[in-house]
Amino acid sequence: MKTICLNFNLHKSVLLKKYRFFDIGNDNFYFDFDGIDSATEKDAANYIKPLLGTLLSLTEEFKGKFKCSLTISGIAIENFKRAVPELIDLMKEVYETGCFEFTGMPYYHSLTSVTDKEEFESQVKLHSETLRELFGARPTAFRNTELIYSDEIGKMIYDLGFDTVLTEGCGKAVEIYGTNVVYHNPIKERLKILTRNQDYSRMFQDALKDTKIFTPEYFAQKFYDFDEEDQVVYLGINFNNFSKAGVEVSDLMAFFKSFIQSVLKSGEFDFETPSEVSKNYKAENPLNCPNVISGMNRYHDLTPWQSNELQQEALQKITSYSKLVKLAESDTLTEIWRRLQSSDYFYYMSTEYFNNPAYGYKPNPFKSPYEAFINYMNIISDLERRLNLKIKEDEKNKLSNQEIMEIISHYEKIIVGLKQKLEEREE
Repeated sequence: MKTICLNFNLHKSVLLKKYRFFDIGNDNFYFDFDGIDSATEKDAANYIKPLLGTLLSLTEEFKGKFKCSLTISGIAIENFKRAVPELIDLMKEVYETGCFEFTGMPYYHSLTSVTDKEEFESQVKLHSETLRELFGARPTAFRNTELIYSDEIGKMIYDLGFDTVLTEGCGKAVEIYGTNVVYHNPIKERLKILTRNQDYSRMFQDALKDTKIFTPEYFAQKFYDFDEEDQVVYLGINFNNFSKAGVEVSDLMAFFKSFIQSVLKSGEFDFETPSEVSKNYKAENPLNCPNVISGMNRYHDLTPWQSNELQQEALQKITSYSKLVKLAESDTLTEIWRRLQSSDYFYYMSTEYFNNPAYGYKPNPFKSPYEAFINYMNIISDLERRLNLKIKEDEKNKLSNQEIMEIISHYEKIIVGLKQKLEEREE
């Protein structure tokens, strides 16, 4: 019997306010929380709550035979807690069935795994701690932002306590052995790797765009074409694939539920969470991945976030604030700095995806990549100003009264000397 490993991804960043150059020094608020709360409420009603409800009903109907996993960003969790807290309760209910697994990820859906190792570790730990506090979950499987991965990133993930990682199905090893087997990291051999089956994941998403393309039974039948060597089919699906214009959400849920029912009734497949797959299958071959890959684009690289000078400058600038943030020792400014590292903001600066909507995955709230860049740079310029002010203020507060008096006395002498020179000139 072969296994299907179904992983859902759920993330929503907070849009940035329109922030002009003249706002620098005058406006300390950068995020459109009202806008994201309104959008979150609509999304919750349109597809998030119905899909969670469907997952819950499937676990109850099949009594432990249907299982899946969810990767949810810390930002999305915050949005739900603030705007639709009942979603958190529904997630708890699904998790408590024992058929549902949360995976780890960087809390702020950031690119820190390729820019700042120390910050990456901090964000991963923060995300795991949040899952533990909210749901009692201790994630052992990991899905990085947009499936970003390399051998070195895998090593970092393993050192953080994870034994399984989800990534994209690409590279030379995949060309030889395929996506439907379990691999291991060549540096940390105990780290098992599941690679996404792009064809079936894309087929699933296409089916949700138009449920008339083929029936759920036909889609389930397509799984029977696997080779004998195949072990695990990892399907990676974004939650927002269940929100399609012109398609009733009830039809999408009915399609998904019918597909799951058809697969399980066939007796050919079972469903397992990533951690269960890791325990039940051996990893015979390494996934050699010296270069960074992602699951975001057709090239499977970092071009969605680093392809032009605008993106590179913005990413380098916000990353360079790391030392200032540590010196400032401000929880508020640290959180703002981390929020501004969300990968979405750099994606909006992409010229390739703005000019080629066929390859775009997210709607751009800005009129152009340049506008997105200018807006972002204005905001982080103000953040830099606030960090420097906080550091200077702290330095002043660290001085003793005696030191302050000595500084005052020093400058008083300078002022007296300058006055004398002025008087001499006037004579």
